[in-house]
Amino acid sequence: MPRQVANFTWGAGQIHFQDHTGAWWVATDEGLCGYPIVHDLKDLARTLPEHIFTERDGLSGKTIYGMYEDSRGDVWIAVLGADDVDLWTRATGVIRRFRNDQGGKPLGTQAVYAEDRAGDIWMGLYWKDLTRYRNGRFQT
Repeated sequence: MPRQVANFTWGAGQIHFQDHTGAWWVATDEGLCGYPIVHDLKDLARTLPEHIFTERDGLSGKTIYGMYEDSRGDVWIAVLGADDVDLWTRATGVIRRFRNDQGGKPLGTQAVYAEDRAGDIWMGLYWKDLTRYRNGRFQT
């Protein structure tokens, strides 16, 4: 059984959310916690995570800065200080790490996410650029 995680991350904005199935996602400084559906939000405080995603699961690091669920139900994960982009794919339950494809320029920590009508994922990068993920490629 997974252990309780109490060290919440210092990220801002998208550090926890309830996904479209009703399950909860919580960012911590020890990884990403996936909680089951609870019928009353107060019950979440007494519920252990079903899974704690860590570097062993493919995360770029352990301190989660933010996350975003896209229209496919996949979860984009920002890891503090990581230059890669992590994506938990709902269909497989696996975390995929995207390496930089910008000619050697690190992408950097994603600070905020949005999805446009075309399904492109936009990421505001911590202290610098705006990046779009479209057709399997990043454009900064």
